[in-house]
Amino acid sequence: MFFTLTPRQLAYISIAIAVIVLIATLCMIIFPDAMNKSDKYFAFEWAYNKWLLKIALFLNYAITPLTVSLFYIIMACILACYEEYRILGIGISSIVTVSIAFWSLKRITQRPRPKDALIRFKDYSFPSGHTSAGFVFFLSFALALTWTLEIRCYEIVFLFALLGWCMIAWSRWYIKVHWLIDVIIWWFLGVWCFIFSYLLFFYFWDAIISAIEQVFFSL
Repeated sequence: MFFTLTPRQLAYISIAIAVIVLIATLCMIIFPDAMNKSDKYFAFEWAYNKWLLKIALFLNYAITPLTVSLFYIIMACILACYEEYRILGIGISSIVTVSIAFWSLKRITQRPRPKDALIRFKDYSFPSGHTSAGFVFFLSFALALTWTLEIRCYEIVFLFALLGWCMIAWSRWYIKVHWLIDVIIWWFLGVWCFIFSYLLFFYFWDAIISAIEQVFFSL
């Protein structure tokens, strides 16, 4: 197992994260002006570096629904060949959960994006879908890679995965398409979705399948 924490500890962490996301979402709905004023203090206000700007724009254009879908199709084929269906389930469950929460809360909060964003989008700012999806994307890749190749120094692989996610989160703030709180809160969401999927497929899956079979055969 890649987590040194117990299932109970992971469950407590996921509950705490869910509470944080819920409180932030309620504040976004009830106190939108106060949240906007606080975020303006952390908005990027310095001169852009030419190379950093190119990196940020490249990352934003690279992470798209198409590229994420292609990644999961390739990962699904590889994991199916290795018969690692639980790892595949974690990746798919994480991205599906993130997507549902992402599109739902965007329509609930309807927070406008920063007016000086370098890329214009027609949808709302909260949450940052790139941040949460990027977190799940990189962690799913790290988990699949270390599990199928049986890499012992998995900490290094996960460290590079987290660095990749940090680059995605930074790029969204750097080009001003999201407020800082959008990025931070939806990092929490990505963590919650990954922990939830991990617990589901490694600790509760057998019990769920057993319960379904009992119900099915009792009909």
